[in-house]
Amino acid sequence: MAPTEPRALAPEDAAALTGLSAEAGWNQTADDWRVILEHGAGEGVFAADGRPLASACAVPLTPRSRWICMVLVTPSARRQGHATRLMARQIAAVEGQGLVPGLDATELGRPVYERLGFRPLFALSRLGADAPHWPAADPGVGLRPIGADDLPAVAAYDARATGSDRLFLLAHLRTRRPAAAWLAERGGRIAGFVLGRDGVRASGIGPVVADDPATAAALTAAAGRATPGPTMIDVPDGRTAFAAALAAAGFARQRGFTRMVKGDDPALDRTDRLYALAGPEFG
Repeated sequence: MAPTEPRALAPEDAAALTGLSAEAGWNQTADDWRVILEHGAGEGVFAADGRPLASACAVPLTPRSRWICMVLVTPSARRQGHATRLMARQIAAVEGQGLVPGLDATELGRPVYERLGFRPLFALSRLGADAPHWPAADPGVGLRPIGADDLPAVAAYDARATGSDRLFLLAHLRTRRPAAAWLAERGGRIAGFVLGRDGVRASGIGPVVADDPATAAALTAAAGRATPGPTMIDVPDGRTAFAAALAAAGFARQRGFTRMVKGDDPALDRTDRLYALAGPEFG
């Protein structure tokens, strides 16, 4: 059947859209799609019978940027220009609001986005382990679970550390896997936090934002001990001490990404305390 014209995606489309991400081997659940569409925007192309054929979305990250994500096309509809068209429409919509589009490009996708005017910010790696073996809790790092009342302070710390404006996402991830939501404190102030979530293929840990590598490692181990089975985490390259702690827990590199942006947003340069991403779909 001939595809329909692109239309706006709605949270009610989430369940159907999981078919697109699952057949691509991606890890998103219907909850991931739903939070993107509740707080961001997207468009899709559908077959006449209602099956989703292609998608592209944008979700808030910083006050000045929107993250392009979930650019997918079902195999039977590839090479028909759907991804290019939907991607261009998302970029135009973001720039039309006076905002900066960014994305995490795969190694194959980076040249495509460079031709569209995106420039690289930094490289990152997806690390994975089938059965991580986490160390015991570090008594030198004060950790406690994140409560609902902590979220405004965690979001404020996140904003100072990474420039992000994502209270909605932090609140959502805390409900996805509460046992993996941990806060580090030092001298009566926040020194870092971690969140985690379930996935179709593996559990995910991230974001991890912390004052130093030891705190980041302790937070990640605390989340990991509450995250059984296959686990993945997206780590900026150059985090050598943190990556070494993950390697000791059994993690190995699976693939690479490049964080890219079209335009200027100084907030995206705040990476000193960013140890793991929320995921390429969330920035």
